[in-house]
Amino acid sequence: MNLHKAYAAILFSILSLNSNAFAIDQVILKSGAIIEGKILSEVPNRHVDIQLVNGTKKRIQQTQVSSVERDVPSDVDQKMTGNESGFYFGPQLGLRITMDSASSGSTTTFFTWGARAGFNTAQLGDFAKFAVGLSFLHAEENISTVTASENQVFAQFLFRKVGNTGFYFGPELGLDLLRISTTASTTTASGTAFGFGVDLGYDYYLNDGFSIGTDFRFNHINSATITSSTGGSISTDSSNFLKIMLTGTFHL
Repeated sequence: MNLHKAYAAILFSILSLNSNAFAIDQVILKSGAIIEGKILSEVPNRHVDIQLVNGTKKRIQQTQVSSVERDVPSDVDQKMTGNESGFYFGPQLGLRITMDSASSGSTTTFFTWGARAGFNTAQLGDFAKFAVGLSFLHAEENISTVTASENQVFAQFLFRKVGNTGFYFGPELGLDLLRISTTASTTTASGTAFGFGVDLGYDYYLNDGFSIGTDFRFNHINSATITSSTGGSISTDSSNFLKIMLTGTFHL
């Protein structure tokens, strides 16, 4: 419960600090007209390239320009978010490291794969984009005569493009769909456990539509009681996982 309150406090603080942080670039013409948007490039004595609020790009000759103002406080900046990449999705491959000691007395590492998708919902000034998404990961553990198959579905609340870079971070929460089979007694058991964690990563943009990068996630899965095929029940302990993923992401 304390962790849940901490996530809520961090989110509220960031939103509060950035609620009035919107800014826009302005090109003031000699005619007195003001063109607003995002300055893409400025070549002295030649021209200024600017992306307008509606998403189009415009080149203005320097002979028409009176002055250029950057980061002028304005809520117009928020409207430009809709003109940039919104949806993102892509596959993930990597390792899931069990942070808790197994029966052998050491941590265990297993291959995991999955995918994620989301949408940038808001521009938090120059701080970051706020995104809401879903992540799916599958992993199988084989220890002695026991095989555990897990499908984890997490809702993610991420701050992306932090400081206009490829960094992103944020909390996540979801469900762990667990299925355990025992070879010795040919019994199976399945159930669901609640989980939460944090996600931290970096997207290296190869172009405007595709990026590749590393993704680090820490998840805590609560203990649960799952139902056995023989009619009984099996209790599982809470678990902590570190996931190191390679992610390819398409940006639409």
